[in-house]
Amino acid sequence: MLPFEFSGLPFVPRRIFVVDQVPAGTCRGAHAHRSARQLLVCLAGRIEVELRDGDSVESVTLDDSRHGLLIEPGVWAAQTYLDTGSVLLVLSDESYDEAVYLELPAAAAPTDSPPVDVQAMRARLRTPAAAGPDVTVCIPAWQAEAFIERTLSCALAQSYGNLRILVSIDHCEDATEAICRRHAERDPRIEVIAHRHRLGWSENCNAALDRVDTEFYCLYFHDDIIEPAYIERLRQALLAQPEASSAHCDMERFGTLQAIDPGNHYHGPDFRRLLNFMVGPVKGTPLRSLTRSDLLAKGLRFPAIGEGGFWRCHPFLFQLLGAGPALHVPELLYRRWFRAGSMTTNWSVDSLTPLIEGQRASARLCLQTIDRLDASEEERQLLHYALRIFMMTWTRREELRLGGEQLIDPRELSLVFGQAAVPPALASLDAEMQAWLRQAQEELSSLEHSFAANASARRREHA
Repeated sequence: MLPFEFSGLPFVPRRIFVVDQVPAGTCRGAHAHRSARQLLVCLAGRIEVELRDGDSVESVTLDDSRHGLLIEPGVWAAQTYLDTGSVLLVLSDESYDEAVYLELPAAAAPTDSPPVDVQAMRARLRTPAAAGPDVTVCIPAWQAEAFIERTLSCALAQSYGNLRILVSIDHCEDATEAICRRHAERDPRIEVIAHRHRLGWSENCNAALDRVDTEFYCLYFHDDIIEPAYIERLRQALLAQPEASSAHCDMERFGTLQAIDPGNHYHGPDFRRLLNFMVGPVKGTPLRSLTRSDLLAKGLRFPAIGEGGFWRCHPFLFQLLGAGPALHVPELLYRRWFRAGSMTTNWSVDSLTPLIEGQRASARLCLQTIDRLDASEEERQLLHYALRIFMMTWTRREELRLGGEQLIDPRELSLVFGQAAVPPALASLDAEMQAWLRQAQEELSSLEHSFAANASARRREHA
């Protein structure tokens, strides 16, 4: 038995038929469709599909009923039945009409349909839904009319197609909602939620997370780009290691800031994973992970603390990394756009008050995560020490940008940060972790020295 859940298909079927009892070596099809989309599934045997689009020619062998091949309008296809007893299931989004067949290969066929990249279509080899989608792609969007088409196209082009695409649109005045709803009319996997009051970045993310009902989910931010294999490769990693809570890949920054952010494998006990995150030189991109949704049932959300800022991400990441190992898939599958006017570029504060309030609330929540860990007292002391370095480094960077005459006392963020002495348990760490802690402390000291030098220079200018 091969069950299908139509809500997981890339279109609503209007016609379903089976081709069987075809002698081995027989070629069938040999035409394109002017406007119809078809999903081909080999139920038995082996079937070779030849695809032509302009000068591009590609062959795909179907031999697994768990996978299907999506053929877009205008792409010429012929099926050769390699084995006696091969059976082909075809689902189409249009009723039968031979008049709209294009009998010639696509290079010679007149068609109003846009050209289709055969290589990209090969990347869209899909798994038909047997019991509904198991991945939710959460897209928190706002003022996104200029790029949301690209975002949705990337989500729809995933090589793993058994997914639900949930777009949570924060209240805005542009055409973001209209564009998303047009796509939702064409593809039932897309669900659009439009909020009538402004939520802000983190609350809009939470609104999407609240509606996740699949085994896995990811946050796909509205102006970024994901490669076709993004979901498939991260999902494969999580299925191979059931003890892991999340998986992320390498990330490219493009736009006004260009760089490569390599991922990081957070492994070992809870204590080591959090220590690695706070003082390790490579943070990875765990915010852009494919994650098991049971963490959401345990309360994983962005906290509504302070004004919108980076301090809302740190408690979220502490919960995520404290919950279980975070896998690193060493492939460049995610691209983050740095641009003027993006939401995160507006996170920089213009005074110390919101900085102190946001960091104080963030430190409190991170300490709560640490206190819930299965760790010894010595390990907690090391985590408190590392958290002090981590939080104060972020704070000092903002203070250095803002200027001023006096540094914030760490105790304004948490009384725990009043203890600056190196814990004796540091000596029990491996050499790599000890080196990371020393380097992190040196970076913090360097920021504080730079602030003091700048403050001294300003005083001399005004003397």
